Amino acid sequence: SLKPYETLLIYPNLIFKNLSEFLEGREGSGLIHFQLSTSFTRLLVGWDWGVVGIGTIDVAAAGDPPVYLAHYTFGVGYEILDGLTTTFEYCMTPDASGDQLDAVDGNVNSNSRLRLALSVSF
Repeated sequence: SLKPYETLLIYPNLIFKNLSEFLEGREGSGLIHFQLSTSFTRLLVGWDWGVVGIGTIDVAAAGDPPVYLAHYTFGVGYEILDGLTTTFEYCMTPDASGDQLDAVDGNVNSNSRLRLALSVSF
């Protein structure tokens, strides 16, 4: 199992040697099965410069039972320099409302927002 906030990257061409030759220029498809056991678990799928994410987020007030809602991410990424990548994402939880959006009573992360990130690989 993954630790909290741990990221697992899956590169099909590294797992399946000669994948491009096997597909013979055609599109392929795959299936990933995963089990959610904590809040704010999400799956990000990217191809070239685009990324789409789906997951859940707990919007309950502290001490209240969990309330999990769908959480979506849409974005783009670009490698600025070798090993330095930037991503720009729009994150939203469309079913969150009222106190669920409040920083004190709910989870401020359920607010719709734009996110800019820099990633360094070494």
